[in-house]
Amino acid sequence: MAFHATTDSGTTLNRFSQDLQLIDMELPAAVFGVATSSLPILGIVFYTLQRFYLRTSRQLRLLEIEYKAPLFTHVIESLDGLVTIRAFHWEDRFMKKTLRLLDDLRRPNYLLTCVQCWLNLMLDLIVTVIAVIFVTMTSTIRAHIGAQAMGVGLTNVLGLSGSAQSFVTFWVAVEVALGAVARINRFKDTVEKEPVSDEMLRNAEHLQWPVDGLINFYNASASYT
Repeated sequence: MAFHATTDSGTTLNRFSQDLQLIDMELPAAVFGVATSSLPILGIVFYTLQRFYLRTSRQLRLLEIEYKAPLFTHVIESLDGLVTIRAFHWEDRFMKKTLRLLDDLRRPNYLLTCVQCWLNLMLDLIVTVIAVIFVTMTSTIRAHIGAQAMGVGLTNVLGLSGSAQSFVTFWVAVEVALGAVARINRFKDTVEKEPVSDEMLRNAEHLQWPVDGLINFYNASASYT
């Protein structure tokens, strides 16, 4: 009675009408509107990150593949000319060249690791912001949300970073693999087949050169001891 005696009736009526209406009707709709309106913004942020990362990562992976060719060529030539290298005492010079080619090969891989660390950091920061917003919103309306629902929602939000990282990483792997297929097709289309002249065919027939890739054994025997 003391409360009603000292408090204006209009204030009490306002508490049980306007304030409850805001809590029951407008607050859930406003929270839902904030959540849905923030999704396009988050989508734009994620799209910008993955677009920058995909472009850079794809170029670095292709660069890493291209740097393997000089190293392979150097190793093959070194093995073929090993006797000459030892005869002229060129071991140190070829070793330095090998180390330099290895450094060139590992440089794109190091830059790719740095880009991946940057991507992980950006995704973690975005997920942290989302988690803070989620905790703030759920704390505001905690009377209407159970602890179990809050825990499940927070767990899903924290797992968003790992899912996004896995998606972007596998997407880059798919693009790199498709790039390898494109390079093989380009190599197949650009390399011309050796023309076969009529003279070569006549010589092959004269020498009884086999037309098919077959090997025939007649009266052959083999033993192993």
